Amino acid sequence: MKNRVLFQLSRNLLRRNERFKDIHKGESCYIIGNGISIKDMDLKRLGDKISIGCGYLFLHNEFDALNAKYYAEMEPFWFYRYWKSRVDGKWEINRNSEMQKQVLKQYPDLNFFTSLSNRFAISGNHVYYMHHFDAPTFNANTFDMAGVFYFRSLMYAMIGMAIYMGFEKAYLIGCDYTFSPQRVLHFYEKGHGKTQVNDTHLADFFRVAQEQIDLVTVTTNGGISKTLKYIDYRDLTGVDAVFRENTELVKKEYLDVLADYHDYLVY
Repeated sequence: MKNRVLFQLSRNLLRRNERFKDIHKGESCYIIGNGISIKDMDLKRLGDKISIGCGYLFLHNEFDALNAKYYAEMEPFWFYRYWKSRVDGKWEINRNSEMQKQVLKQYPDLNFFTSLSNRFAISGNHVYYMHHFDAPTFNANTFDMAGVFYFRSLMYAMIGMAIYMGFEKAYLIGCDYTFSPQRVLHFYEKGHGKTQVNDTHLADFFRVAQEQIDLVTVTTNGGISKTLKYIDYRDLTGVDAVFRENTELVKKEYLDVLADYHDYLVY
């Protein structure tokens, strides 16, 4: 009941998103996650299409080379100044979100989408909100950016946004859960990552999503996907994948903040 009330009270705010309906009908884009495969990629080779980014991607040293017009950080209540520590459960200043808000100020033309729950924590002419509470199981009608939007992860959110905006095709970059086997950990973390058995829920999601958009995941170093069509980074860009450590891709001042949240994995 309270989520339905919240939805009705926020209708005018959500209607701002209607301007994005089918705005890129028939076009192709990059959907860029935070997966560790990005450490193998030169992002400067990916500026030929519009990008939808997410999470900590704008901390990457090569982010400015992308044609990034849209960005998602959908975690509920993420941008408030204080949160409970992921380590000891005590209230503390949320340095992660403070860092993200400061970086976002550098990109006043980047259309930024977040959870409606962050309404009173972050705002601006380029900040948009989405109502993802009580969203039904995903189907063809649950990627409504101006209504009720299905959200399970940032990858789901970005694909949903691309569908709403009318993109015909999307290349998934750094969306390593689509690999077979899946690769885990992120580009801002140390090392080459790990692998794990694929989650079955992805197949159900992509079956629905691909009725509305053509999805191709970009692998590296001969990797494959049993979930989606795939293309190797070299075949896409014409250059070899070259591994770089996180310290080459992200400024130390950002890694220092991320280390508080991700513990030993960052360095």
